Amino acid sequence: MVKVYKMFKLLCLCIFVLLGLPMQAISECDGSMVALELDRTQLNQEALRCTNTWLSYSFYNQGFNIVEAENNSTTSQLTSWTALRGGINYPLAYGLKLRGYIESGNQQGTRVIEPKYVTTDFLGTDLRLQWSTSWLKGQRIGIEAGYRTHKVPNTSYDKLQQGNILATAAPGKSLMDVSAKDSAWFVSGVFHSNITDNFSVHGGVEIRDIEVQATTTSQDSLIQSLLEIQQVPQATPWQEKHLIMNLGFDWRVFDRVELGVDYKQYNIQRMNYQIRDNFIDYNESTQLDFYLGYQIQASTIFFVHARYISNYLLGDTPALYNRRNNHTFKNPFGFITVGAQF
Repeated sequence: MVKVYKMFKLLCLCIFVLLGLPMQAISECDGSMVALELDRTQLNQEALRCTNTWLSYSFYNQGFNIVEAENNSTTSQLTSWTALRGGINYPLAYGLKLRGYIESGNQQGTRVIEPKYVTTDFLGTDLRLQWSTSWLKGQRIGIEAGYRTHKVPNTSYDKLQQGNILATAAPGKSLMDVSAKDSAWFVSGVFHSNITDNFSVHGGVEIRDIEVQATTTSQDSLIQSLLEIQQVPQATPWQEKHLIMNLGFDWRVFDRVELGVDYKQYNIQRMNYQIRDNFIDYNESTQLDFYLGYQIQASTIFFVHARYISNYLLGDTPALYNRRNNHTFKNPFGFITVGAQF
């Protein structure tokens, strides 16, 4: 709870800083019914001229196991997952828009052997510059470019089991340290088309150039040999190329109620990556997002969001994937989000 509270304070502080930026664009939106933008691809006229900030809280636990396989054949089980996000969409001039968010999350899992309880924190940022222009009546096209990153801070473990060997650290000591990070430059082409006054479609293609590094270290020679047997992540970084295709729609069902659906497909290529013997790496993933928003006033929307992913967080958070845990990405995953856009 202390970690969650600290993460929440960090997100709130960043949002307050963002709110300190010049806010002339907000006045242009007063009295308008704005769209639920968040970190989605939105090029409609209201989204282009309106500044908005947003906060969200996402969660998963085994109590409402929506999509993860009930009979998981792997030796690991995800028991809970949470993430706090805060972002801003800020229009500039000449069709430019600055978009970004930060996130802080935590996942907890169990294993059959030691370490039986695995806790992973992660931090993420996404910053992009968008440019768009009118193409035909009711249609816009644009490009986005930017930088995104994730970091898994160092976590220490005091127990490790390999076969019949169980190693336990001395009190106050650790056997091994685990951390990871990724960074990516990306560019995308996007489009938006208003079919009617209340219905629009959007989509695009994004290419990401990513470097990933996962580190597992120990000062003990016996532990090092056990880790080598378990084929822990390689010591050197590897590179990934992601091709991401997305398509979605927004439908204003009633004056204050909006429904949004997004489809996203990840295709991944890895270079300089050392495979794990007798294990399969996963290179494709499908993601579906469902949004239901209620507009309590012109510039404020409360929303509920549900996400389904065919292969855990494959593609979304590269720092979590490596050759040691790739088998955990074969199962689908889903979570619920609640939040507000201002």
